[in-house]
Amino acid sequence: MQTACDGCGVVAQYKSKTLNPRWLEQFDLYMYDDQTNQLEITVFDHDVSGRDDFMGRSVTCTQGPI
Repeated sequence: MQTACDGCGVVAQYKSKTLNPRWLEQFDLYMYDDQTNQLEITVFDHDVSGRDDFMGRSVTCTQGPI
């Protein structure tokens, strides 16, 4: 799973051998007034060889307190 917010980004660990992964990870993303107010979350599967496959993307507005 990847998260991005106006150029900053983090990548979560991949979860192997599960059809129902749970990410119990915490990330600090700092947003400033001159940046966009959108947070994008992108999910890929993990392939040992070849490219990881895109599974989905969500974009949410972060204007105001979260």
